[in-house]
Amino acid sequence: MRSVRSEIGRVLELDLPLLVEGETGTGKSLVARLLHERGPRRGGPLVIVNCAASDHALRGAERVARSRRGAGGRGREELLRTARAGTLFLDEVAELDEVDQRRLLSIVEHAEGPSAPAVRQPRPGARIIVASSASVEAAVASGRFRRDLYYRLCVLTLRMPALRERREDLPLLAENLLGSVCRRLATPAHHLSVEALEALASADWPGNVRQLIHELERAVVACDGLEIGVGHLSPEIRRPPRTPLAVGRRSGVEAAPAADASVTPTDLAVDDLLRRLAGAPASDAAPRPERPASVPGYRLIERIAEGGMGEVWRAEQREPIRREVALKLIRAGMDARGLITRFEAERQALALMDHPAIPKVLSAGSTEQGRPYLVMEYVRGVSLDQHCDQERLPVRARLELFRQVCAGVEHAHRKAILHRDLKPANVLVAFTDGKPQAKIVDFGIAKALAQPLTEKALQTEVGQIVGTLEYMSPEQADLTPGDVDTRSDVYSLGVMLYQLLSGFLPFSGAELRKARPEELRRQLRDVDPPPPGARLDAATEEVEAIARRRGRNPRELRREIEGDLETIVMKALEKDRTRRYESAAELSADLGRYLEGQPVLARRARASTRLSRLWSRHRTLFTMGASVLLLVVDLGFLTGVMLQLRRSGDAGQTASWDRTASCLSTGAAPGTPAMLVALPGRAGSSSPPVR
Repeated sequence: MRSVRSEIGRVLELDLPLLVEGETGTGKSLVARLLHERGPRRGGPLVIVNCAASDHALRGAERVARSRRGAGGRGREELLRTARAGTLFLDEVAELDEVDQRRLLSIVEHAEGPSAPAVRQPRPGARIIVASSASVEAAVASGRFRRDLYYRLCVLTLRMPALRERREDLPLLAENLLGSVCRRLATPAHHLSVEALEALASADWPGNVRQLIHELERAVVACDGLEIGVGHLSPEIRRPPRTPLAVGRRSGVEAAPAADASVTPTDLAVDDLLRRLAGAPASDAAPRPERPASVPGYRLIERIAEGGMGEVWRAEQREPIRREVALKLIRAGMDARGLITRFEAERQALALMDHPAIPKVLSAGSTEQGRPYLVMEYVRGVSLDQHCDQERLPVRARLELFRQVCAGVEHAHRKAILHRDLKPANVLVAFTDGKPQAKIVDFGIAKALAQPLTEKALQTEVGQIVGTLEYMSPEQADLTPGDVDTRSDVYSLGVMLYQLLSGFLPFSGAELRKARPEELRRQLRDVDPPPPGARLDAATEEVEAIARRRGRNPRELRREIEGDLETIVMKALEKDRTRRYESAAELSADLGRYLEGQPVLARRARASTRLSRLWSRHRTLFTMGASVLLLVVDLGFLTGVMLQLRRSGDAGQTASWDRTASCLSTGAAPGTPAMLVALPGRAGSSSPPVR
């Protein structure tokens, strides 16, 4: 594929007709798509017509275009309108009959329009790209293809090499195609042995990529275990080729070109094309021109990961035993004392641990160039979130897998190792004896809580944020490296659990990265994320897709998350670490209680925790509110007392007036006691006078 990179770069920006020739399965249609997406017509549509699909294919495409746009208009005009300002791609153009060839000639003339002085300016019609697995020149010589049409189509020509001519691409193609085959056949992920990979690279491959896919399908069916050996391949693949061919030692698109070849921007386009042909996602990272490091006793096969400090290679250990390993070494040029010290600390941290959820350390040393390296158990797997989504795991299965991660983190904490960068990308899931097993990787910024990991001083600079923002605890973001403990990893586990359940992060990574340092710390310290179940309220396609990947509809998933499970997540995400789970084991134990239908510890403390958090966060506001409330109560009490006294005074005055009126009515002087007024013989008395 590298052999055509200069040709692709030459035609990428030119708005001229292009003929792509190559055997079946060499990626001609992908070249056309790449040229459209990276060329001057990328803003317009890409219209694809397979000329070999049926007789009169071009006329059929014109009818379809006319029907979509409504009645009226000539066929060629409607087809060009459909691809207007875009690209019209005609695959297997040599299969067109004579009538369709005349129509195509008319389309080409119409698409060219008035000549433009600068060929880099988009023409008014559409760019035409045609492809053929047969030689169009031979068809012209035999009279089966119009010569005038051929000369209009082959203004630019690009030949795609056969698979046997680009053996350096086979490792990447085979590995990615094998993953696609396993997913399609619903089998655990298989891998190719080094010997099988060399046998594939030595085959002739007359059927190109399609033949390679069929060969991998047969090998997966014939394989009893998960490693495909030479014996699982077809006899014609195991048989050495008639002409010895050198097997390239470069692996995938990460390998460097020849020493005298210069790296150009078109390398990125070629890399994307190769990855898409293999079924892998396109990469935006530019290829690195350096050759793999030379490590005595090991053969570097493929770079599988790369970070800010080091890179990880899939390698073959050759002595004293032969096996597949993962080899991590510090990147070239990253030989600062602090980085080397941190790399040595990671080696020591991994050497201290022995747990199924943590890759084993096999060896360590330095390359011939003086770059330190670490040899580990090779984990053939994908990231935690990718595995859960690809397998469409329900919530309970996700929790069981997450508890494996908690067990590995707890083991590291018991060895006084703090990870500080827990996230799904740093947890790989591989199949062991047919069962998924989580493996925690990348202890590159791990911190020792007790004994130092190296004899050299290892310090985090003040003001340096260490970790990934989306999964970082509030105290880790406070830039006080000495004030973090195991509960910081518990917070990161809470973020991972939040994401595994709801498909969302508590805080958007884009928002956190745009925020200023003070705003970032304030948000992580003071702003509560919505509960994971609340993120599923919106009736969007994204929420529907998230629920489908968990085997539920949005309403069922929200109902399953809400309640105890949501309470566990929010307890792990407490801002105040004293209210979080004390350890990863405690978090895992509460999840176990949930899975067994028992009461969870997080539920008991949730109500009092909310009130306590509100008080600690808004203490001044609560104090002012309490003062105002006390003042209102005092005023109310005083007002009540005054009203009562006033009522008492009014009642006494009324009673005095009543007594005066009573005395007047009986003839008694005012002020006479009431008992005297009622004595016998007094006026108004009903008793007779005493004689």
